[in-house]
Amino acid sequence: MRKAYEFAKLKGRRNPYVRSLKKVQRGSGNIFGDIGIAHPERVMTRAQAMFRIAKIIKERGLTQEEAATLLNIPQSKVLCLMNGKLSVFSLEQLRKILKALG
Repeated sequence: MRKAYEFAKLKGRRNPYVRSLKKVQRGSGNIFGDIGIAHPERVMTRAQAMFRIAKIIKERGLTQEEAATLLNIPQSKVLCLMNGKLSVFSLEQLRKILKALG
């Protein structure tokens, strides 16, 4: 490990221990569109719905089993909801779940 005085010797020279900085671009507000996912608006809508569902379940203090019973879905699907697995649910399924939660 280098000592502080060794780093001081690097003053005025390019520090080999600092990686070059890359330009940062401002996002569009839809990460899915920014990374090139097909139909980013739909995916974003599903992600937002899943986030709301997970938030409601947490706020009510429901266990996965209780949520599964309330929503009439298997407990494994509740786990997918809580973990944000978008590919498991269609937008229509998420709407039905939100409606069941009130």
